[in-house]
Amino acid sequence: MQFAIREARMKDVKGYHACLASVALERKHIGFVEAPPLRDSRKWMKTALDARNPFLVLTKGSTIVGWCDVGRREREGFRHTAELGMGLRAEVRGSGLGSRLLKRTIALCRQRGIEKLELQVYASNAPARGIYEKFGFDVEGRRVRARKLDGRYDDIVLMGLLLTIDKARKRRVS
Repeated sequence: MQFAIREARMKDVKGYHACLASVALERKHIGFVEAPPLRDSRKWMKTALDARNPFLVLTKGSTIVGWCDVGRREREGFRHTAELGMGLRAEVRGSGLGSRLLKRTIALCRQRGIEKLELQVYASNAPARGIYEKFGFDVEGRRVRARKLDGRYDDIVLMGLLLTIDKARKRRVS
């Protein structure tokens, strides 16, 4: 079966929600340990799509097996930045699909005028950190022992990617 990457639409909400639930139940990659109620996912997705924020899904046939969403900051002084969130079902990780999804998302962010992407990733999630570093995200900080789950602490690594020319560094970032 073929994989495809495309922009999300409201009719994807149940599939997105199921994918989010699958990743959340692993209790290690994202901040959720269970999916929020479907109505909350529906409201969040509608807000994101109405704002024309980049939101891509990875499908295998008709099943959503991954997503990458970008939420533009709304406050004055921060509108040039956006927060990136991403997740893949366990069975498709390590196949290069996450890189394809991230590459398409970054391109869409540039098209939509986003100047900087920011994200938070658990220090224990080495594969995700590796993908972000491969695409040029820099570590900008660390929240030490930010999460305590199942008796274990984990740091949150703050990362950022400049999508426009950084004159101070005299290079195009990513």
